[in-house]
Amino acid sequence: MKAYISEFIGTFILVLFGCGSMVAANFLVGAMGFMLPLGITTMISAVAFGITMAMMYCIFEKVSGAHLNPAVSVAVLIDGGFEKVSKFIGYIVAQFLGAAIAIGGIWLMTGQTSTLGQTGYDSLSPLYLSIGPVIAVEFVISFIYVLAFMNAKDSAKTAAGRGAVIGAALTAIYLFGIPYNGGGANPARSLAPAIYALGDAIEQAPIFIIVPVVAAALAAVVYKSVIKGEKLSKTKEEKEAAKAEKMAAKEARKKAKDEMKGKKAGTLGEFGNNPEQGEK
Repeated sequence: MKAYISEFIGTFILVLFGCGSMVAANFLVGAMGFMLPLGITTMISAVAFGITMAMMYCIFEKVSGAHLNPAVSVAVLIDGGFEKVSKFIGYIVAQFLGAAIAIGGIWLMTGQTSTLGQTGYDSLSPLYLSIGPVIAVEFVISFIYVLAFMNAKDSAKTAAGRGAVIGAALTAIYLFGIPYNGGGANPARSLAPAIYALGDAIEQAPIFIIVPVVAAALAAVVYKSVIKGEKLSKTKEEKEAAKAEKMAAKEARKKAKDEMKGKKAGTLGEFGNNPEQGEK
């Protein structure tokens, strides 16, 4: 349950700060009475997403791994990071709920749905691109981000280092992607604004769910086979050995936990409940 709460809160804050910065930038443009260059609004949004992701990763990594993105969870599932599929489903539900409530909060604060950080093509694309180029951009940024996430979580030595790399990766792909499609690479982040905006946004939403998932699956395969150098399919003996190794690790953790409880109980008995001390 702690992992699901972690994914919910982390995704909520990521979407609230990231999409909230997009909305704020647009309101600022209207208040000033003239258009800001697309590069400036893109930078504001990309940096907001990247810094928030780095912060959330450092906070929630130990609890859930801080995926905060269904595409990342798909890649972790393919890489064998979930013991049960039910846990993977719990992550997905928590992420979508967190994103939806975050956008709901922005909607309540602003009272409008025309600009909530929607992703899309044609009129929803800042550069008015058609569906083809937008799909290509969505696939590329999703693939790169997931690959960077998977590599960082396994290679960087500290949580701060991992968070910095992942946050920088998100900033980079959004600096590139926002002008083309509004910045997707995260099905939860893309679907949430579409739910409130409806219209073209909700009609185009399936693209920003399916494409990142396909890209994430490919990224997981590339990471597993090329970067880690592991076989994509294991023999029956290898699967049994891996299962036995997991069980042994689980038993070792349980034993260490029981020993720790025993030590705590012994300490309480020595200093708080020792009848011999009362007799002295």
